[in-house]
Amino acid sequence: MHRLDWGLRGLIVLLVAAASVGAAAQQWPGTRPIKLITAAQTGSSPDLTARILAAELGKQTGGTFVVINKAGGNGIPAVTEVAHAAPDGTTLLIGNINTNGLAPALHGKKYGFDVKSALQPITLLSDGPSALIASKSAPATFSEALAAWKANPGKYNYFGAGVGSFGHIWFAKLLEPRGLDLLFVPVKGGSDGIQMMREGSVHYAYVPIASFIGQMRSKDIRTLFVTSPTRLAEFPDVPTIKEVGLSQDFEINTWVGVFAPAKTPPNLVKQIHAAFAKAVNQPEVTERYNQLYMGAKVSPSPEDFKKFVDSQIDTYRSIAERARINVED
Repeated sequence: MHRLDWGLRGLIVLLVAAASVGAAAQQWPGTRPIKLITAAQTGSSPDLTARILAAELGKQTGGTFVVINKAGGNGIPAVTEVAHAAPDGTTLLIGNINTNGLAPALHGKKYGFDVKSALQPITLLSDGPSALIASKSAPATFSEALAAWKANPGKYNYFGAGVGSFGHIWFAKLLEPRGLDLLFVPVKGGSDGIQMMREGSVHYAYVPIASFIGQMRSKDIRTLFVTSPTRLAEFPDVPTIKEVGLSQDFEINTWVGVFAPAKTPPNLVKQIHAAFAKAVNQPEVTERYNQLYMGAKVSPSPEDFKKFVDSQIDTYRSIAERARINVED
């Protein structure tokens, strides 16, 4: 019995070792579904990026990629879920300028952990220009809007996806030095804000074009300017941000990227980076991006993306301080 017992133990050790080797050799994504969590509503630029790439990754790898929208809370619930997930490549965050730049800069104490060290940045996925939009009842040009704001303190308002969102930051940068008074209306997501804009209860917003291209095309809203270097062929009458007299300092464009939990093994991080980079660079993806005015962006390496993300957090913390945006943590 003693010899048999040791023989069984040896067999178990061999089986466990073989399983470990097999798991290590298995290429990502493997056979388990991959959750792509985004802290944004359906139709937003992070959501659109996630869905476009989920379809392409599924086609390329044969894996199953599920997009899960977890909007609200300045992205903190979504970031927290991924930060606490197993570092095995099955739960990823499709993050963006708000969730991984602005929110960590302004709401750091609300996480209970250091966002910089709790997530493993993988790569950029997309970026794109923004636009200043207005309700149909608001002044039709940027110069007219400035004049109306000056003449009517407190009459007009603007929405943004939470306190410290990039739309909130942009307006704060614009208004505070000019002594202008507009009311900030925080919303859960862009679809809520656009409904309020249609109703006339909210007047302005600074938004990603990709998230609002449908409303721009249908002319449900007015577009006062875009941040692209030149006018968009589809909207030849809409001026650029430079044409309305604002400097490059006011160009805050959106970016989207993918993140894994910290302690994800380096080899797995490289596999995920390679898979997403390949997907982003497919002609079909580029074409779909172009239709939404999103640009294809891939970081050379996870290390490069981490440097970029860390610098974004530091930059927006400094901007918030200069713009006197105070967030209670």
